[in-house]
Amino acid sequence: MPKKKLRNISEIRRYFHTNNSPIYFISATNFNLLGLDEWVKNFKYINYLDCYDGRHPNVMSPTEAPHAEFQSIEDINNYLLSHKEVVD
Repeated sequence: MPKKKLRNISEIRRYFHTNNSPIYFISATNFNLLGLDEWVKNFKYINYLDCYDGRHPNVMSPTEAPHAEFQSIEDINNYLLSHKEVVD
């Protein structure tokens, strides 16, 4: 069965507000999408730097493990995706 098309902002908001699947934003910081977790149910941030110093319930920032110097955002994302605390 084809998925229903979302036709307007109200339908898009309702779709994400009732979402039951986890959605993750993985990046160096969560600053780019600050507040999106208020609109999207089950939205979580996985970040290298924790802008909230551990006080935001939807931000996960793993403890730093030894790694090569990052050359790009892609390096940071790959580091996060392979980090034991994120994988577990």
